Order: sequence, then structure tokens, then C-alpha cells
Amino acid sequence: MVQIFVNSLVWGAELGLVALGLSLCYKVLRFANFAQVEYVMVGAVAVYWLTTGAAVPLAIAALVALLFTGLSAMFVHRITFSHVRGGSEFSLMLASVGVGMAIRGLVQMLSGGSVRTLSASGFLKTSYHFLGARISSLQILVILVTAATMVLLHFLLSYTKIGIAFRATANNPRLAEARGIDVESITFLMWFMAGCLAALSGILIGLETQVSPRMGWQLLLPSFAAATLGGLGNMYGAVAGGVAVALIENLILAVNIGPVLGEEMILIPTGYKPAISFLLIIIALLFRPKGLLGGEE
Repeated sequence: MVQIFVNSLVWGAELGLVALGLSLCYKVLRFANFAQVEYVMVGAVAVYWLTTGAAVPLAIAALVALLFTGLSAMFVHRITFSHVRGGSEFSLMLASVGVGMAIRGLVQMLSGGSVRTLSASGFLKTSYHFLGARISSLQILVILVTAATMVLLHFLLSYTKIGIAFRATANNPRLAEARGIDVESITFLMWFMAGCLAALSGILIGLETQVSPRMGWQLLLPSFAAATLGGLGNMYGAVAGGVAVALIENLILAVNIGPVLGEEMILIPTGYKPAISFLLIIIALLFRPKGLLGGEE
């Protein structure tokens, strides 16, 4: 049971990091950006190309991937979202679906659809045992990075001039512009930050599991479930929602339903994980649309 909680904490931290980017985008631009998860894949694939194809050290490759993904998000905004920014939330959301499909298709065309593995350095492979559970240095790093990112992002949005500009742009872009805020620059900065957050989560997930052009698509439901359950726009809620989703998923998949069906041991197949996330989104929207910690409806 302790191992289930450890695994849930690690998986929840990874989901929470993705959900932070989703929440940031929703907080500033007020729409659900379905393309955000594809930037997770872009960051992971970029690190794989750099470390494997160009033999770039992992730390440098990660930094380059963060910058590349952030700039890519800004470029995509410039050629797509900026032209429909004045439209409804639905039109922006629909545009993000198309953007996500285009990014995934482009990466598959350039790199193929095969699954790849990122190799972690020596100290990241070190394992520790705690109360009968096993956790690696890499998994500890995932948890610490997510926690630090959550706190820093909350501080940035709550106590800095950039955060004030973000909130002003979100509440009333025209009024913010009238008060001297460069709304266009703030929007580009938001996209850059969202792209960097996605790339960071993609790198950590790629190191901890695998890299594939479909990894973003596979993260779509659980990451949106995390953001919705925690409260859209709430940075602490995004991570708390990620841990909650991961724990619920793992507990449900660990339940033995064999006695109910007259068998000794039958576990729910892992293929039903997306259904669990989808059900959590529905429950959250029906009974707690502002999320567990409060956010935007």
C-alpha cells in the first residue's frame, strides 16, 4: 500500500506540473488550451534529439528544450491564437484542438511514431527504500521540482508586477492596456511560460517513463482532470488535483473485483485509466466546478 502512495505522489507531481501550464493559460486567457499537452511531448522529444542525436549533455539539452518549446508556443500563438483572441472561449478552445493535432502530426512526421527512452545519469538512478516502498532519486527530483515550480509560480502571480499585469490582462484587456500595460507582450510572456512548464514536465516524464509522439495525447484527460479537480487557475490546486487524480486512479486499479465476479483475482485493466479521469472531470464539473481549492468556474 505504501508503494501505491509513493507511485501516486510521483505520478501526481508529473500531472500537477502539466496542470500548472493549463491553469496558467486559463487564468490569463480564459480558455481551455488543449494544445498545452502537446508541448509536453515537444519538450521531451527535443531533449531526446539533443542527447541522442547531437550528444548534448542532459542539463544543457533540457535548458535548450525549455527555450525552444517556450519560443514555439509564442510562435504558434502569433500565427493562430492571436487571430481569434477576440472570439469566444469556444472558438479559442476549438482552435487549440486543431493546433494540438497539427503539432502531434508534425512531430510524428519528423521523428516517426516509435517509443524512445531517455537515459538518466548515474545519481538519478539511485534507489531508496522507505517503509517497504522504493523510490528513486529521479522520482524525488520530480516531486521537488513540481513543488518548487508551484510555489514560485504562485509567488510570481500574486506578489510581482508581472503577476498584477497577468491578472489585469485576464480581467479586462482593454482597461489594462489603457492603464499602460503592454497586453501583447504579457500574452507572449504567458505563452512562453506555459511552453516552458510543459517542456519541463515532458522532460521529467520522459526520464521517468518513455518518450513518444503520443505522450501528450495520453496526458490530455488526466491533466485536465487534475486542473479541474484542483480548481482552474489555482496553482496549488493544480498540483493537489494531480496527486488526487493519481491516487484515485491507482487505488481503483488496485482493487480486486474477482470475488464479485466469482473469481479469485481480477484487477481492472490499466486501459481504463482514461475513463477514470473522464469520470472525475464530470463529477468535478457537476458538484464542485470551482475545484477542491477554489478557482475559476
